[in-house]
Amino acid sequence: MSGSLLSVNALSTLPAATTGERQVADLFADLGTVARAVGKAIRTPPGEGSPAGRHSHEFDQVFVVLSGTMLIEIDDEVTAAGPGSVVMFPAGRRHRHWNEGPADTEHVVVNIHQRDPAQPGSAN
Repeated sequence: MSGSLLSVNALSTLPAATTGERQVADLFADLGTVARAVGKAIRTPPGEGSPAGRHSHEFDQVFVVLSGTMLIEIDDEVTAAGPGSVVMFPAGRRHRHWNEGPADTEHVVVNIHQRDPAQPGSAN
């Protein structure tokens, strides 16, 4: 898909918000040769959040908050992220997110895995 424009209505990929459980829908994967990006749309009901609690990844992660307000913790610092917020979780940094609000939060997450330039098919 490298070089192509990707346009996805993230919320249309999620089931109706009637389950009361966290919902995840795949949006895209592997968008280029320099990095492998995986995108998901996530709906989190009140009282829910990161299934793994505080955790870290070996890849960078970006959240775009679409609706509701999420609480975000990165390295013991907590902040609120509302609609339109973009949050970057650098690789290796401990973080978590949760919803203490009265309504569901909806966000897109993009996981960015850097490719090894020594691997065939990777850009220089």
